[in-house]
Amino acid sequence: MKQLSRTFALTVLAVLAACRSAETRPAGEPLPFHVALMPTDVKLPEPSTGEPDMQLTLDPADVVQALARGLTEHGFARVTVLTTDEEESAELERAPASARDRHWQDRARALGADLLVRTTLSYEPAIETHTNDRFWLNLPLFFLGGPMCWFVDDRSYEVAARLQADFYDVSDVHDELPQWTLLPLPLYVEFERADLDFLRRADGLGDYALSILVPAGLLARESDEVAAEVEEQFLASLGEQLVAKVQAQRPRFEQNQSLWSFRVHGRGARAERNADGSVSLALPVQALDGRAPPFRYEVCAGAALLEEGEFGAAEADGQHWIRGSVPLDAGARYVSVRVEDQRNRTRSYTLAVQERTR
Repeated sequence: MKQLSRTFALTVLAVLAACRSAETRPAGEPLPFHVALMPTDVKLPEPSTGEPDMQLTLDPADVVQALARGLTEHGFARVTVLTTDEEESAELERAPASARDRHWQDRARALGADLLVRTTLSYEPAIETHTNDRFWLNLPLFFLGGPMCWFVDDRSYEVAARLQADFYDVSDVHDELPQWTLLPLPLYVEFERADLDFLRRADGLGDYALSILVPAGLLARESDEVAAEVEEQFLASLGEQLVAKVQAQRPRFEQNQSLWSFRVHGRGARAERNADGSVSLALPVQALDGRAPPFRYEVCAGAALLEEGEFGAAEADGQHWIRGSVPLDAGARYVSVRVEDQRNRTRSYTLAVQERTR
């Protein structure tokens, strides 16, 4: 009977470990854009009477950095966080919306960004906690020995939060920035809860000693360490969910018929370093149905123009390819490509330079 109990306990641990490792991760190559993130606007509800036992206190700078980490990993070729000092922030608060939009466009374009992102986070600071379904699954482990319960996420911490992200094209300066939004609706990300095991909740040797006598899910429920762990999971989840939403909307980032008469297939875009230091480019550009083909292009590194030309006829695959090698400084990590259509509307793209594998 004892051997059967131990086998069951090990099976439970294996299942829980598999569930934890099977968390969804965004798939797909980064989109060929340099994204500039504006400081996140954090909105809190009106303060209520009474102080919650535990609460989440977020620094807007931490929020935007977490979003940048997520978008850098699987979202875009390059991500830059825009910052302000107190004096600049005060001036922007007093400025009209059109002036603020122009300010952020100028900041983004000065860094060579293709897209500008505005994010707004609304959340309830109070953290509510309770045991979850894993607590009951964890009880057999407790009867085999308290420490075996330490690795199970048997307690949940709920936080109500919603992030809104708006993406704008800034290939050129626009008088009416909202007219250049890429998506018909903003992207929304919601966070509901974080699940923590005893090891991430325990606060001192007393908790560990007591866990020999009391199930771990009933111990170390609230502490500063718990609030810090919830914040860490909260921020990581925002970045992971946002990049997953970006990848799900990939076709809309690559094509917007109301703004441009062409699209670039990001999965076919390449910039690879050659042995002589130059960079080989491959960028497929496709005219949309019934539209005139793209007119001309420029390849740049920062402010330096590396190559320019006009598009010829489409190849057999229907694409107008930008192909060839361009000189590039050894320390340069990105190249920018600007494509112009017959209506003189331009869209810029950014490619990360890949080192060739030998």
